[in-house]
Amino acid sequence: GRVGIVGDIRYQEIFRDPEDASPDKYSVCTHGMNTLLPGASYYFRIRALNGFGSSEYTYKIFATLTAAPMHPLATKLSSHSVTLTWLFTKKFVNRFQSLRKLYHAAKDAT
Repeated sequence: GRVGIVGDIRYQEIFRDPEDASPDKYSVCTHGMNTLLPGASYYFRIRALNGFGSSEYTYKIFATLTAAPMHPLATKLSSHSVTLTWLFTKKFVNRFQSLRKLYHAAKDAT
């Protein structure tokens, strides 16, 4: 299908009915996308087109799950304790810092 990009928005036509489409025939169209990023939102504007014209647009918003966190590593072991270390993405750290500031601002306001 046709593909286009306008600013940050990418659009793609994924299916078009044949010229001889008939309202008496029933067909199903599916389309999978396997290049989505974890923790991202996707906005879809969907409509059907066929030999009889087009439907109104339907708007849908979907979000993908966040990526799995890194596994913790045991960086220090003793007979009575363990120290675990793990990594965070920069996006996670920024979000955490924003929430911490919001928490402290709310706490100080009370």
